[in-house]
Amino acid sequence: MIRKQNLTLLGKKPGELSALLGKSYSYWRDLMVDPKKSFGEKTARDIEERYPLPRGWLDVPHDDREPVPQPGQVNSAVAQPVILDEFTVPSTLRWEDLEKMEQLPERFTVVMPDDALAGHIDKGTGLIFERDLAPAPGKTVLLADAEGHRFIRLYALVRGDHWQAQARAAGYVTLDSREHGLKVLATMKWREG
Repeated sequence: MIRKQNLTLLGKKPGELSALLGKSYSYWRDLMVDPKKSFGEKTARDIEERYPLPRGWLDVPHDDREPVPQPGQVNSAVAQPVILDEFTVPSTLRWEDLEKMEQLPERFTVVMPDDALAGHIDKGTGLIFERDLAPAPGKTVLLADAEGHRFIRLYALVRGDHWQAQARAAGYVTLDSREHGLKVLATMKWREG
């Protein structure tokens, strides 16, 4: 019910929500009127993305006296951390901002940008990475090639300091640490779902 309470703080009417999110007017009207109805993870993330709000904003209680972000206000590369049951979900970086950063935070969240690991990690899944966590065979890593392009792949040791960054889906190439000048930037600690 926290999500629904936070949605009411935004002050949007059913018609506005329908236009913003594409669901029917009656869906939003019924949701707002019926105290037993709420909405799930996907709808919450859609609202946050399209409003825009920091990822997870709808999931934590907000005081009705605190200022509510207005459309266009939340445009920083890093949203505020969210605390859920004493587990801190680190700030979420947008992929396009992450690609430009020279120094990444020690711990951060990013959304899987493509289908390279489909079946293992689907596009759109939130991933928490840590810079200081050592890569290990089979672990998911964020890496950069010699040209600075960023990728999320599975770490596979070849021999010694030689390793590969493997994709699971067809159409995505396996990258080689020596051939492509790869560097591991961070290792995945946790993922949604």
